[in-house]
Amino acid sequence: MSPRPGTRLAVLLVDDQQATRSACRRLLRRHDVTEAASAADALALLASGYVPHVVLCDFHLGDASGLDVLAAVKRLAPDALRLLMTAAPEAVPAERAAGTAEEIIDKLSDRFALLLATI
Repeated sequence: MSPRPGTRLAVLLVDDQQATRSACRRLLRRHDVTEAASAADALALLASGYVPHVVLCDFHLGDASGLDVLAAVKRLAPDALRLLMTAAPEAVPAERAAGTAEEIIDKLSDRFALLLATI
């Protein structure tokens, strides 16, 4: 079931770069943002029973691929919107991303900030 418009969403933000997490948090300030600095942190949150509405995950994490995290999200929180962010969208294997990430977002595009502002 989708939340009603205007509802504060539970957003899991996964990125190993503090600056990126801070910028995203500012853009998502009207929602309840939980940060994870690694794939392991994100997976531990999900295993503890945390169920986000939206997962915004970087592709290149220090300890795993963001696609691995989103595959786990798909199993553990199947109703969550799964967004993969990257500065190099051409590096994401399309066949592997299909069915795992609902959208791939270029972190360097103007669309990135606009999309986050509309979540």
